[in-house]
Amino acid sequence: MKKIMLAFFALVITAQVFCAPPDFTLSAGGGLTGISHWKQAELKDVYKDYTGDVLYSGLIKAPTEPTQDAMRQGLFDTDENVNGFGFHGFFDATYVEVNAAFLWTWIDQTVHIPEDPVFNLAGSETYNHMVTQMYFSIFGKYPFKIGKSKWSISPMVGAAYQLALAEPDKKFYDSLKLVKAKGYDVPNLGELLNSWWIKFGVGADYNITGKLFLRSELLYGLKLPNEYEIGMADYWTENIKGMSNGLTYSLAVGYKIKTF
Repeated sequence: MKKIMLAFFALVITAQVFCAPPDFTLSAGGGLTGISHWKQAELKDVYKDYTGDVLYSGLIKAPTEPTQDAMRQGLFDTDENVNGFGFHGFFDATYVEVNAAFLWTWIDQTVHIPEDPVFNLAGSETYNHMVTQMYFSIFGKYPFKIGKSKWSISPMVGAAYQLALAEPDKKFYDSLKLVKAKGYDVPNLGELLNSWWIKFGVGADYNITGKLFLRSELLYGLKLPNEYEIGMADYWTENIKGMSNGLTYSLAVGYKIKTF
């Protein structure tokens, strides 16, 4: 993370030295966008202890109370990869950009089951499902024109809000109902996924004509804990673990509405 931040600030300083700022312009446009996110969530050892002394019907040992508590929350060591694709629109005032994106996202989640000393139940299970989401973002940026070329670059930093819309997979909904019916405390889709992100990166514009341009952006982001994740923080070995991070990339066509 520190290396990424250093590279970002080095880009800003280099741009200030070698490039000149463009005119102030209002513009708007839209295009394609995608995300690639990942996370690793590791439970504390106390929540993975299956060596409890309490017996069920005098036959098998039950997990410890903390472990049973984590199981009721549906928490295990987890690896998660999220990939999404969709479209977005933006409005730009040279030093500020706001945009909204709609994406279809595919979530692949691998749950690592702790070893049971009685039945030796260890291993992993993988679940995948699709969610439709929207991202609302605002960025501060400082564009620089590269010499007399048609290119300009913009170091960017800002925030985005991730909003889950729907889970169209009926099988996922049915399995969720089954889990809740057995008494497990499972959050709904919004409680689980809605959250804020901090993002930074770089954008590049290529001027096609006097008013028409192409814009590409590459951003790195770190998801902030939402209310549900804050409530679960004591389960994880480090609070930062379990938080998603990853890339956002986009390609769009823009139109310069007015130049001052």
